[in-house]
Amino acid sequence: TDAPHRMPMVDVKRRQSIRSIIFDLDGVLVDTERLMLDVTNDVLKQHFPGNEFSPELCGKLLGRTPDDAINGLIESLNLNTSVKEYKRLQQPLLRSAWSGINLLPGAERLVSYCKTNGIPIAIGTSCDRQSFVLKTQGHRHVFDAFGTNIVTSDDVPRGKP
Repeated sequence: TDAPHRMPMVDVKRRQSIRSIIFDLDGVLVDTERLMLDVTNDVLKQHFPGNEFSPELCGKLLGRTPDDAINGLIESLNLNTSVKEYKRLQQPLLRSAWSGINLLPGAERLVSYCKTNGIPIAIGTSCDRQSFVLKTQGHRHVFDAFGTNIVTSDDVPRGKP
């Protein structure tokens, strides 16, 4: 097998042109997309019976700040709730789910490769700082490599898209 610091699939010429890498978090480094679909459907089943969070709707809301995504969910499904109240209902389920979050295949190896080879790395994520800490707490050995190069939705005035 290859040593963790070697990634033979990277063409040498291409590697020399890489000056830095900005990673997204959800769906790139950690496996949260299925988890969010499941948690949202659990909240709907428990508190808003008859509603379903489809993969299509999930796709439309991915990448938004948490408040924007929840507002989009509320509007799309015509839920009789506020963003604040929905977040209150969702938080216990998310905290439980995030405690067992997995890295996506190759994430640790790629981050290690970048650090070993002096390629500057950062994370830009639409999740808030508190969620970032909860999602990454089981993988500090990977996320410590980013140092302070982490930008969350708390750090910017407007999220994606």
